[in-house]
Amino acid sequence: MVDIGVPTHRSFERAMIEMVPRLQAYCRRRVNDAATAEDLAQEILLKAFRGSAALRDETRLEVWLYRIAYGTVMDHYRRKPLTEAWLSEPAQASCPNNITAVMTYNVRCYLETLPRGYRDAVHLADYEGLPHAEVARRLGFSLAAAKSRVLRGRLMVKRLMEARCRFEYDRLGNVIGYQLRSACCSGEAG
Repeated sequence: MVDIGVPTHRSFERAMIEMVPRLQAYCRRRVNDAATAEDLAQEILLKAFRGSAALRDETRLEVWLYRIAYGTVMDHYRRKPLTEAWLSEPAQASCPNNITAVMTYNVRCYLETLPRGYRDAVHLADYEGLPHAEVARRLGFSLAAAKSRVLRGRLMVKRLMEARCRFEYDRLGNVIGYQLRSACCSGEAG
């Protein structure tokens, strides 16, 4: 019988231990809170150990782990709406100028200025975490119309904010700084 690289228990454990720092760094780059990143890394390792029988080629271990990591991080963000994720993670830990709190306040402020159909759709989808199908049912829209209103409402808020402030983004698209063009809704400058 030919060995196709099926991992032995000992070699699998050793390879996993070597990957721990890289998985932790991967998670830290994708979430704002260090404690959450550590929890996600542990969850990834647990999933990997439980599913080790699914790995057939040890040379693909790193790719397999990053696939598990990607799914775990996406699941983390699916479990709670984006705005809830912003509010639950400590702003001081991730943003020295408390950008997260200012951004959250401004998003809510500008959201209130939108026409009702867009405002309600974004509120239900992003603040209450409802799926688009439920947003459509509650507002009496078709699914396509609900998705369109959520997307357009988000874009309207973004345009309003960008008209008032110049934003600085990191390589992942996260806001890391801002400067007023004119008076922002919150009246604060970063």
